[in-house]
Amino acid sequence: MDRWVNFAIVAGGASAAFVGLLFVSVSIRADTIAHSPSLRARLAQVLTIFLGILISCVLITLPNPADWVVGAELLATSAAMSASLIFLGRRAVRNRDSDPLERTLDRLNPNVTTAVLIGLSGVALLFGIESGLFLLSLAVIVGFVGGGLGAWLVLVRPDG
Repeated sequence: MDRWVNFAIVAGGASAAFVGLLFVSVSIRADTIAHSPSLRARLAQVLTIFLGILISCVLITLPNPADWVVGAELLATSAAMSASLIFLGRRAVRNRDSDPLERTLDRLNPNVTTAVLIGLSGVALLFGIESGLFLLSLAVIVGFVGGGLGAWLVLVRPDG
């Protein structure tokens, strides 16, 4: 597990920076976002992804007594993210006439993929497979790309 601490520090720092940038960027369209429950739900999904990655990275750096403990913590993080994403997904009304990038993101669903990959890395650790953390690194990549694109779409669409 010690070999993953540097990864967790870098990914966690990047995730924290994304959270900060998300708050700054939301202030640009605060009036539009304030009047749209759908936009607020979509941005909350992006925030959930970035915070889920941050929490996962913090868990890797904690001095845990065993790999299975980290696995259980990652699994709990994944479950909390999934519940939040499902709730927020119901509130985010999808525009059927949306642009191609948004339709592609809806089909690929990087939000759910990120949460599932974090959960799978936790399951691998529960069974003592440390290389399961490669799934966490994949979750970080998918989460950063999907979260960044999702935030960008909300910020550039004229009507949200």
